[in-house]
Amino acid sequence: MKHRFAVATLFVGLLLALMAAPAAALQPPTITADRAAADLVLVQKGDVVTEDLYAVGNRVVIEGTVEGDVLALSTGELLITGHVTGSINGVASSVVISGTVDGSVRVAAATVRVDGHIGGDLFVGASNVIVTGDIGRDLLAWSRNLDSTGSIGRNVSGQSFGTARLGGTIGGDVEMTTNRLDVLAGTTVGGTLAYRSSTGATIGQGVTAGRQIVRREPVRPNVRVEAIFTLTRLVGLLSVLIIGLLLFWAAPRPLERAVHMVRTAPLRTVLFGLAAAVLPPLVIGLAAGAAIASSVELALPALVVGGPIAVTMFGLIAVGILLAPVPVLTGVGGRLLGRARSGQAGFLLGAFLWVGLLLIPFVRTVVLVVTALLGLGAWTSALLAAGREPIVEPQVLTGAAPAEVIEETRDDAAQLFPLPPE
Repeated sequence: MKHRFAVATLFVGLLLALMAAPAAALQPPTITADRAAADLVLVQKGDVVTEDLYAVGNRVVIEGTVEGDVLALSTGELLITGHVTGSINGVASSVVISGTVDGSVRVAAATVRVDGHIGGDLFVGASNVIVTGDIGRDLLAWSRNLDSTGSIGRNVSGQSFGTARLGGTIGGDVEMTTNRLDVLAGTTVGGTLAYRSSTGATIGQGVTAGRQIVRREPVRPNVRVEAIFTLTRLVGLLSVLIIGLLLFWAAPRPLERAVHMVRTAPLRTVLFGLAAAVLPPLVIGLAAGAAIASSVELALPALVVGGPIAVTMFGLIAVGILLAPVPVLTGVGGRLLGRARSGQAGFLLGAFLWVGLLLIPFVRTVVLVVTALLGLGAWTSALLAAGREPIVEPQVLTGAAPAEVIEETRDDAAQLFPLPPE
């Protein structure tokens, strides 16, 4: 009897298993991993992630379903063609949403394109934002260019530093600050269409606004902000003066070489400065690109090793740019003063003229760029020549005639910066 009961139980179990197998085969495969880091993070069509998804990779693609939120960090593309029941937060090179997101989307990228459906808000910071799909609530965009021709359930706000192009249907208000606003023909705005711009908007035919169309003047900078910028410039100028005078005492010989390069070979010095300013960032950028294109396992060690090196190189460039005006101003001022004048006097005269030129709006940028490149090239040349004696006359800062130049000594700084004769 016992044996018959055991056989019957086994038979019923097998029968139930066979009956359940076809039903299980009809269910979509479920993946439960909620963290993924790889070159390509892919949720395939038909797959279901039953929890929040944290994805890090060179490319993140969601074709299936995520039953929760998505937090993504992608060096390349973040592509959503499937269904996300929660919200999306991420940083990527480009973001494309062609599927459905029930929650909100908060992303930062170079380009953001929405062709699908977002049930909540779209909060974005990007160079270019393109919306042809529909957003259930608000669109908040800070971008260079905004092109929204889809359907926005409530309000549109933010700032566009280039052109804002609005079309389609906007259920609430528009409050944009932009350089240029184009409202396409047939656009419907449920509330007020308000914008801040120095130029009037281009409004097509058939545009309807529930209340009114208002143009406001751009907001002038706050007085406190202007005061902070002015104080920052003043501190920068004073720093250049103090650092310059200190260099005459602390590093007379490298400064002598730098001034000599400014006065005798300005074009070559500018080329040196251009190379010193461009080549290190270019090399760092290429190395970073190679690390990003590699696998995550190699990218992380490259970041740990190369990060401090990159920071150090950029720090050296920043210090070089801060020191750049000193040899340039000394060389120009010494040339104007003429013979037998101290290097300090030439530096102060050059600084006075430099500050005057910086007060001219259209000349300021050119003067700053030329000063930075010329001075950076001069210091680079001086550092390259630090291991050998200069082949130039020692009193180049004074403007003295060659016949009056005394023999150079290696350690006598007074001969490099002599006082005016009695």
